[in-house]
Amino acid sequence: MPAASSSRKRRSRTGEGFRRAPVGFGPFALDAITPGQAVTFKANDAYFRGKPKLTKITYRFLNNNAARDLAFVAGEVDAATGLADQRWLQRTLANPGVVVDSFDPAELTTLSVNVTKPPFDNIKVRQALAYAIDAPKIAQYRGPRFTRAGKSAIPSNNLGFTEDAGVLPHDPAKAKALLKEAGFPNGLTVTMLASQLPSLESTAQIIQGQVAEAGITLNLQPVEHATWHQMIRKDLSPLVMYGAARFPIADNYLTQFYHSKSAIGQPGQVVNFSHCDVADKQIEAARGETDPKKQIALWQEAQKLIIGNVCVIPITETGQVWARRDKLNWGFDLKGSMSLGPLVTEQTHFVD
Repeated sequence: MPAASSSRKRRSRTGEGFRRAPVGFGPFALDAITPGQAVTFKANDAYFRGKPKLTKITYRFLNNNAARDLAFVAGEVDAATGLADQRWLQRTLANPGVVVDSFDPAELTTLSVNVTKPPFDNIKVRQALAYAIDAPKIAQYRGPRFTRAGKSAIPSNNLGFTEDAGVLPHDPAKAKALLKEAGFPNGLTVTMLASQLPSLESTAQIIQGQVAEAGITLNLQPVEHATWHQMIRKDLSPLVMYGAARFPIADNYLTQFYHSKSAIGQPGQVVNFSHCDVADKQIEAARGETDPKKQIALWQEAQKLIIGNVCVIPITETGQVWARRDKLNWGFDLKGSMSLGPLVTEQTHFVD
């Protein structure tokens, strides 16, 4: 194929420098790289969909949140990734001429419950925990502009999602009754490893307060985020609060988080912290199902089984957040982006 041949020739000419001299056919072409600082692209006037409305784009590397916010407020950048935080939202919108975009794919935060570890090997205890958590209130606290309550074992933007998964509503009285039936009339105490990443840490503290009303004392053991990732992959916590987005097809999430072969400790472990195995049959059958309707039905059945067994408690879905100047028009209605950031196309432009 000519395109592949051209790419191979370019690679042979540039050698090890190929990664910094990519070949493409998009609306913009690589112009310059300043290592650790920025990448500049120039318009590809021969682009098949038409000459881009912008002549140049500069992507700056600003990993520090404060530095990025300062650069945006100072007018040094026209758009910047934001924070799913109410205080950040209020602070950013206080600046004139600023628009905040929130879009999918949303990151689903869940509380995985290890069904093999006491006291959570008793489904009544798992149900009690689910009844004790008020996900809509957590979403409200985090900010309804970019956060919504989780409604299933997978994100709502996934193909195959069902809103009718059977998530238990907030009911502290019901939680207390279930604990009593399970042999804990005076409540119970459990310890959970808690990441010190601010968004996870604050959500864990909210959950700690909510479950206390149902007689569950949740002791949080704070751990630096990178270390926390290592520890939860060694089954060191009966509860794991985890946030993630995947390619939005149900199988990706269901396989990685709820298939028995993905359980922690298995040779192919991924992120099945709950050791869930109740939906293996449905997950596997859906992979080979050629009828789209039957495939979706299998995925939805899997979600109902997982939620019904309380392998996981959905908490919140948080969208991607970006701030931009109101004079910057993406050139399309931004509802979602698989790159997790707004796409700059030939239609992106500034308005007077």
